[in-house]
Amino acid sequence: MKAKIVALLFFVSGFLSLTAAPDASGTKNFSHAINLNPIGIAFGSYGGNYELLLAQTHGLVFEGAYANINYSSGSNESRSKGWGLSFNYRWHWSNAMESGFLGVFARYSSAVGTGTVTATSGSVSTKSNFDVDMKTTTFGLNIGKRWVWDSGINVVVRIGYGYAILSMTANTNDPNVNNFLSDIKPILQALAGFDAELSIGYAF
Repeated sequence: MKAKIVALLFFVSGFLSLTAAPDASGTKNFSHAINLNPIGIAFGSYGGNYELLLAQTHGLVFEGAYANINYSSGSNESRSKGWGLSFNYRWHWSNAMESGFLGVFARYSSAVGTGTVTATSGSVSTKSNFDVDMKTTTFGLNIGKRWVWDSGINVVVRIGYGYAILSMTANTNDPNVNNFLSDIKPILQALAGFDAELSIGYAF
């Protein structure tokens, strides 16, 4: 029993020493970081990510988000809720968690919602309600920087863009609805290509 406890203590101490081990200069080499995006909350988006840094150069980032999406154009509007998952690879050019980085990303998101389209012909207005299912897959490149304090508190800024594949399926064949979705699809597809981050978190 004592041998098992000693082995467990050696394992835990070894793991902790690897996660934030000081180099020859005394600077901590952080290998993990967990970040949240506080600004996104103001826009109805809740997201965060975790980065594992290998050999102080290769970052593997797993990211998730939940969002409320609202769009309006004149008397037409739509509302939806959705989620997204993404995987990023980052090359840290300063060989540390605190570094600028170049990255590639793959993201998948899914959203469902409702909308209303108002069509006017002369003095007659017709409202059409609909449900829509949206799925998006995006592949792209990004660039950014992470600043890390000795306490582990860190801030990340990232920007990127990619190629987005967007599908939209409505529960109706109403031509007014289909025309509305056709109008907003290029806008939503262009927006889906953007990749951005302004987050704060803890590195260890």
